[in-house]
Amino acid sequence: MTGFTLVCVVILALCHCVLTSDSCPIQGSLGCFCQNGVVDCSNKNLNNIPNFQNTGWAQFTILRLSFNNLQNVPSNAFRNTNVTTIELDHNQISSIATDAFSGISAYLTTLNLESNNLSTASEAFKHLPHLTTLNILHNPVRSVPDPVLYALGTTLLDFSFGDDGLTYWPSTINHLQALKSLHFEGVSMNNIPFDAFHGFELTLRKLTIRRTGVFGVPLAVKELLYLEEFYFDDNINVGDAGILESAFRTNHGSNIGNSPIKTLSLKNNTLTTFPSALQVFPQLENLYMDRNRLWYINDAMVSYVRGYLYNVSLRSCSLDRIPQAILRIIYLRNLDLSENNINSIYSNDFTFRYQNLTHEHLVFLNLANNPLAYIAKDSFVNLVKLTELNITSTQLTAIPKALDLVPSLTHVYVHNTPVECTCDLKWIQSSTAVNVIFDGECDTITQSIGDYITKRVPSCPSK
Repeated sequence: MTGFTLVCVVILALCHCVLTSDSCPIQGSLGCFCQNGVVDCSNKNLNNIPNFQNTGWAQFTILRLSFNNLQNVPSNAFRNTNVTTIELDHNQISSIATDAFSGISAYLTTLNLESNNLSTASEAFKHLPHLTTLNILHNPVRSVPDPVLYALGTTLLDFSFGDDGLTYWPSTINHLQALKSLHFEGVSMNNIPFDAFHGFELTLRKLTIRRTGVFGVPLAVKELLYLEEFYFDDNINVGDAGILESAFRTNHGSNIGNSPIKTLSLKNNTLTTFPSALQVFPQLENLYMDRNRLWYINDAMVSYVRGYLYNVSLRSCSLDRIPQAILRIIYLRNLDLSENNINSIYSNDFTFRYQNLTHEHLVFLNLANNPLAYIAKDSFVNLVKLTELNITSTQLTAIPKALDLVPSLTHVYVHNTPVECTCDLKWIQSSTAVNVIFDGECDTITQSIGDYITKRVPSCPSK
């Protein structure tokens, strides 16, 4: 056996040890995988929490028991372990013993119980003095006792809760005075009270409210003086009138009259236009409005935008033309127009309407999954900093000659597009596109577009 072969055998043997259940600190053969700091017993059809060995835990920080058939968490269930994260999501757990986490309470910081059958916030949570993240989303929780959240009030930073049967906002979450991130879901919730976030107005940085029955942004949002990220998605009752300026205008603090939000997501609501409320977001950097029926975007809509808006996503918004007005967002760096109905790009689509100015900041343009079949040659001439273009899953049959006028371009994604690799691509050899990386496959032959351009095109006859 050569030295090289011996090394390979040793490496394979070590990999086998890492990937099999033999190295797991669990009693019995359950088919768990233990590697990269994770003891993974998810999807093993378990009816009970396994018995754990009292040694071998030093290299593991996460215990994953997701997607099993667990119905309860008994006393001392995690004795002998010292992981910091336990994932029990997507089971059938309806009860947790008060001392379920005895022996691990000094280590546990993250607990995921999403999608179970809990009807109350367990008393066991009171005995987790270092818990920073708790997820009880999609549980029929109707009781959140004061003592439980009071005990977590100084440590819990990230809390997720709510299900489709919850109709009232639990006032007990006001005890969470260190909270930085809150995630709520529930289609039956049609009113979030004005004092919903009382207790953590000065600490909350990220708020997610999705799949609810509300008709507008809760007025309580304006009380969050340092909120940086707001995800208000999948609230299908919310139309244009529901995105109120008054819900964002803070009444005190350094941003009085404005919103401190930097990331705003309004995906899959029932919006038809850019909300006028955008004019109270002087610090906005990221705007996501995917899956709304915007139809078109005009100058008046874009005029609401203030500040340094860098990233805009209008994925799947029923747009059938390039929204020319979007170029008035002068600091825009990344624009996602994928999954719309755009079939052509004309000469003036990426120009300012009244002035032939260049756009100095746009570097990434995503046009994937549009029925795009035509791009005018001078379409991108004003996008002087464009470096990446995604035209994957379009109807283009050739590499557009518009790329010749974009000297900054470095990468084009063109997968699943019927590009015909023929000598008609020879123009690329003498253009600024010669150094572009084309990431995609030829439709007419079995070869990548990049290889065809570099290896086959040079032998094509000159016209």
